[in-house]
Amino acid sequence: MTETDDTVQKLFKHYKGVAYLEINSLKKSPEKIKKSFTQNKKPSLSKYKSQVTAKAGKQLEIIERKLATEGYSQNSINTYKNMLRLFLGYVKKDASEIRIEDVRDFQYNFWVKNKYSSSTQRQFIAALKHLMAFIPDNQLEVELLVLPKKENKLPKVLSEEEVLMILKSTRNLKHFLVLSLLYSAGFRVSELINLRIEDIDPDRKQIHIRNAKGGKDRYVGLSKHLIPLIHQYLDQYNPDTYLFNGQSKLQYTASSVRKLLKQIAEKAGIKKRVHPHMLRHSYATHLLENGIDIRYIQELLGHHKPETTMIYTHVATKQLKDIKNPLDNLVEKTESDKGNFSNKKFLLSGK
Repeated sequence: MTETDDTVQKLFKHYKGVAYLEINSLKKSPEKIKKSFTQNKKPSLSKYKSQVTAKAGKQLEIIERKLATEGYSQNSINTYKNMLRLFLGYVKKDASEIRIEDVRDFQYNFWVKNKYSSSTQRQFIAALKHLMAFIPDNQLEVELLVLPKKENKLPKVLSEEEVLMILKSTRNLKHFLVLSLLYSAGFRVSELINLRIEDIDPDRKQIHIRNAKGGKDRYVGLSKHLIPLIHQYLDQYNPDTYLFNGQSKLQYTASSVRKLLKQIAEKAGIKKRVHPHMLRHSYATHLLENGIDIRYIQELLGHHKPETTMIYTHVATKQLKDIKNPLDNLVEKTESDKGNFSNKKFLLSGK
């Protein structure tokens, strides 16, 4: 027995009945372990962000104030600022020194090589244009900035049965309300965690969503089945200001919502990769499948353009199921044509 085998046996004996030991990695050579680690390692964002020059840092503070005064949401401001800090740290220049070659180098070596989505890349270009608009005498030819093509990906949705499986697997009252509201109101995660107690109107069965994406307010319906649970939750948890407080903070966090849904979906036996926005997609799709007009769905989701909502027509299945397949029509016509086929049924077996 080798020294390694002896060590493994001691570990098994020590942790028997307490923990499970995964020893497959121990069978790999150090070279394979190093290669596997390198392949799975994501680029360090903090490394680049810490390399921002002092002048560039002040420029980021300026754009943050400018965007705030122009009415951008804090989420949008944070997204733009983080992207710009990443870029400026990567090139180690301030905004007045940036050239188109710097942008293209960053786009390829960071966004493209690391397979970031086109929507992320488009956000970066938008953020960069905002920055350059505030920097006089900059060296960047803004007209040469090209937006990557939009991805025509359809939203991934859960079936009504899968949503029910998730809710049935949720035992904690607070967690049940978090997931139920995400689905039943079509919330974005930011809208859910910013929901205040006074935004819930049980008498009118409505929820007031304030300052959502694009700075818009809207109302959505409150499920009558959730009203007694909300009263029970308020008595039991006694939240302050926001409907959902965190364990150590006034607000529940987006990461906590994502982690919760992932755990519950796995517990429910759902094999898909489930994320909070999928519940919003499912809400819209199920409304459409149940005959709700697309214009009302647009209003409920808070979409500015009807084209954004129309994407759900591509994933709704009820209407598609109602369309009779031409082969079915052909078979039925053939079976009813007694004269030509001597009353014999048309068989798809070829006999």
